Amino acid sequence: MSPFKSREVLPKVEEGLTEPIPGATTDAQTGAVIEKKSKEERWFVARLDGVLLLYGCISQVIKYLDQQNISAAYVSGMKEGMSHLYFY
Repeated sequence: MSPFKSREVLPKVEEGLTEPIPGATTDAQTGAVIEKKSKEERWFVARLDGVLLLYGCISQVIKYLDQQNISAAYVSGMKEGMSHLYFY
């Protein structure tokens, strides 16, 4: 669920005005209503960000090591045995 709500969804108080949501702020440029997130939701998003960041970093390190091993084997004379690894 998006934290932004358009003005059309909010109940009308007077012509051109909307009733504010308790604990929400309004963006000055767009007029979008931004609701505050609960402590549990912020904790979940922080944990999810941490897990995804850790996975991305570890996968990049493994990819780098694999590329270095292939390059070292190619230079050391295993060109014929490694021909199936390159698409040329």
